[in-house]
Amino acid sequence: MRYFLLMFVLVGCGKKEQATRTGENNSTTANPQPDDSSSPVAGRELTPAERRLVGTYVHEQEVIRLASWKKNDKVVLLDNGILEVSGTNPEDRRTFEKEHAKWRLVGKEVHVFKDGEDTVVCRINTNSSLTFIAKINKRGVRSKFHGTISTMIKVKPQVNVKTLQWTFGAGGRDIAAWKGQSAQSVVNVFGKPDIAKPYGQDGGAWTYTGMNITDAQGKKHPAVTFIILNGVVTKVQVNTAFSDE
Repeated sequence: MRYFLLMFVLVGCGKKEQATRTGENNSTTANPQPDDSSSPVAGRELTPAERRLVGTYVHEQEVIRLASWKKNDKVVLLDNGILEVSGTNPEDRRTFEKEHAKWRLVGKEVHVFKDGEDTVVCRINTNSSLTFIAKINKRGVRSKFHGTISTMIKVKPQVNVKTLQWTFGAGGRDIAAWKGQSAQSVVNVFGKPDIAKPYGQDGGAWTYTGMNITDAQGKKHPAVTFIILNGVVTKVQVNTAFSDE
C-alpha cells in the first residue's frame, strides 16, 4: 500500500505553505527519520504522555461533512509504537486496511514516519485530538500546512457493560433499579437483547446473557431479563441457571 494514502487520511485537502528548514522560523526541531530508541516500542515502558496518546482516532464531523466517503478513515496508535491506518483510496474510493507506519511523541506533537518516506507532523490539541500541521522531508525541510486540513478525534473506548459487576437488590450498580426506565434506554446501554420474546399484550421479555450479577445473598447470575410493557421496564428478573433454548 502506497504511503501517500496514510498522508491523505491525515492531511485531507490542506494547502502547502512555503517550506522552511527544520529549526528555522520557530519550526519544531525534528529528525526526519527518527530512530526507534525514542519511539514507543516493545521492550520499553511508555511514558504517561505516550500512554494517553494510544487509541483510535477518526475524522471530526466537519471533515466528514466535507467528504462523506471518508467516514471509514481511522488511525490507531498502538502501544508498541506502530500506527495503523484504514481508509479510502482517493483515486478509486476503494477501502484499504492497516497501512502501517511508526509514531513517536516529540514535545506537543506526534511524528509519524516510515523508512525512506516523509515524516507526518500532527499537533496534539487540548481535547486530545490530532491535527496535521506539517511534514518533514528526507532532507529535514519542514513544510507547514494551512486551510482545510484533517483533525482526528480520539474515540473513547467502548465499555462492555454486560461484563461490569452488577448487583441485584444489594445497592451499588443495582440492575433492579432499571425498573421504570424506558425500553430505549435499555437498548442504548445494553444493546439489542440476546433473546427477545413476546410478553403479554404488545410487550416483550428481553434477556441479556453474559452478565456478571451478584444478588444480596451473594449468588451469581449470568443473565437478566427486562419485562417491557408500553415501552417501559415493568420488571427485572435475574437468571441463576440460564439456557438459550
